[in-house]
Amino acid sequence: MKFLRFQANTCFLILLFLALSIETSAQEPKSTHTWLQTSHDRIDAYSVDLRITDFPQRAERSWLYYFALQVNFTDHDEWSHGGIQWAGVSEFVDSGNKGVNWGGGSDWAGYGGIGRTNTPYLWKKNNWYRFRVERLAEKKGDLYRWAFYVMDYPTQQELYAGTVNTKSKYIKDAVVWMETGYGVVCDTDKARIEWRNPKYRIAGKAGDLYPTAGTVSYNGTCTGPYSTEQKLISNSPLTWSQETKAQRTQAAGVQLFSGETVSPIPTVPINGKNVSSVSFPGGVFQQQGKTKKWIETGSDGEARFQFREIGRDEWSVYLCDRSRKIWIALDLWTKKVKYKASRRASYSDLYDIHSMN
Repeated sequence: MKFLRFQANTCFLILLFLALSIETSAQEPKSTHTWLQTSHDRIDAYSVDLRITDFPQRAERSWLYYFALQVNFTDHDEWSHGGIQWAGVSEFVDSGNKGVNWGGGSDWAGYGGIGRTNTPYLWKKNNWYRFRVERLAEKKGDLYRWAFYVMDYPTQQELYAGTVNTKSKYIKDAVVWMETGYGVVCDTDKARIEWRNPKYRIAGKAGDLYPTAGTVSYNGTCTGPYSTEQKLISNSPLTWSQETKAQRTQAAGVQLFSGETVSPIPTVPINGKNVSSVSFPGGVFQQQGKTKKWIETGSDGEARFQFREIGRDEWSVYLCDRSRKIWIALDLWTKKVKYKASRRASYSDLYDIHSMN
């Protein structure tokens, strides 16, 4: 009788184990978000750093992992997300499922209707990357063009990953997230990423601004030690993690960090060799990506003039608009924007430089 009771208990435990295993395998981590709050809604550029610290060694080709910066625009329910992917799409076949996706949608164009690109990219674990979204000066008809870039910190090489086109002129807010799908389940090996140094720019002002808070949200069905989690790692520099297959300690709706904890990573001193934007009363001179093209915008963020970079030294950048026969020197030593009307003339002061980036 005791033996039969032992057998019955053993069978019950086996069935319970199988049921829990099936339940764990059927559920999904799905997505984990950190919503970045700001006090501005005239944003024309956003960036954040990412590092992948853990990734399944035997990830199947059909699985999806997406680590992304999403920007939401001010009008027409427009949005776009860009980031590093593991995905079984045709564009990533030759890069071993690795690449960069950039694309979005709107109420007038539908999902993917404002643009979508998949670019092969051999990302690596433990490398820091910078994601950057920026509004370009040239429009496409009546639409604004937004480019996405991924920079590899060890090599400083930046990938241009395409554009989306919006009716909105500005970004209103942003969110960073990790997403899984197409076969990834709760007990799949852990994926873990770290985010660092979120920052943005607003129209008509040079220099970086930083989110005032980051709020936690989740969209998944895993529980217990198989759940999804976010953790603040450091206040200075501001760094936090998102991961799968972890015991959750941060509930949805919790502020992971607030304005008091936001501190950017130490930056290289700005000089003539690395400056990319200079503000003056009433506008900004802004380099376009890593190109030799610069634009001068007014305080409203509208492009007024275009220039070609013709040289740099330790303290200055030299620009030329040959169509108007205007030469500009951005002199960081004297903090003056200078100009001349011929190549052989001497420069004269035009504006005071208020800030640089």
